[in-house]
Amino acid sequence: MIRVNLLPVEETRHRRGTGRTQLAIFVACLVIEIGACAFFYVQKTQELAKVQDKVSSTRQQVDTIEKKVEKATDYEKKAKKLRNKLEVLNRIEQQSVGPVHVLEELQTILTPPRNAEERYAQSQKNWNVEWNPSHLWVETLTERQEGFELIGRALDADDVAEFLHRLETAEHFDNVQLDYVRPSKKNSRNMKIVGFRVTGGLQYQTKDDADPGQGG
Repeated sequence: MIRVNLLPVEETRHRRGTGRTQLAIFVACLVIEIGACAFFYVQKTQELAKVQDKVSSTRQQVDTIEKKVEKATDYEKKAKKLRNKLEVLNRIEQQSVGPVHVLEELQTILTPPRNAEERYAQSQKNWNVEWNPSHLWVETLTERQEGFELIGRALDADDVAEFLHRLETAEHFDNVQLDYVRPSKKNSRNMKIVGFRVTGGLQYQTKDDADPGQGG
């Protein structure tokens, strides 16, 4: 009777089965790992897409703000130019109208009161309403560096003192100073007279000129 030893064959089959099982487990683990990696990859890709969207939105907001800032800066530059032009126009207006006001006030100073109202107005300024302005005459009135120089003659020093007081209480003259008063040559009537020079500042625009609508 022939006997066949089947143990090596069974052992070989057993080893093959074990190898296949291990291979299947390895493949399953690999598939699970690949699936997990794919899941995390998709998740991170979605998160990255959201972040990129936020970055893009933020950049758009920044661009919008920068454009607004540029517009505001441009508006400020234009406003500054307009303010400068307005200041220039105001200076031109003052230089054009101001001398007229100065001359009108000087004429008032050298004009005796013509009625009771003017007499009262002059007395309120402590002017000597009995003074005769014809005793004094202005030879030159020169504007210089926002100020003035006035040269004139008068019958005596008292006339110069009254004229100086009126300039000091005037609206368009300030910092009035008497540089000198001294005997001068006789006039055409052979009368002794004095010469004088007065300097000071000019105010072309008074409070009433600046705020014509105010007054209650």
